Amino acid sequence: MRSAWSSIQAFYMPMSHTEKRHRQGALLVALQFALLLLLSVLAAPDVLRGAISLGAWIGAGVAIALALWTLRHNRPGIFNIHLLHQISGHMAADGRS
Repeated sequence: MRSAWSSIQAFYMPMSHTEKRHRQGALLVALQFALLLLLSVLAAPDVLRGAISLGAWIGAGVAIALALWTLRHNRPGIFNIHLLHQISGHMAADGRS
């Protein structure tokens, strides 16, 4: 079990490059969700009144189509924003493996 002092020391120790990338990735994902929440709150009054513009419907349709296309090619279990090298993997540079 860690003592309080070792926990404080670990907090102030410099992070490795990988840890910084993971923290940055987590921050970016949190910011994306915060932006989605903000946009939902701003759009809620118009949606509840039924005053939705044609451009908003077109944008929503394109977003749904893009989401479906993404899920078709990248199944939900394989999304990873932190790329890790595999020991038995190989690099594909031109699309042909």
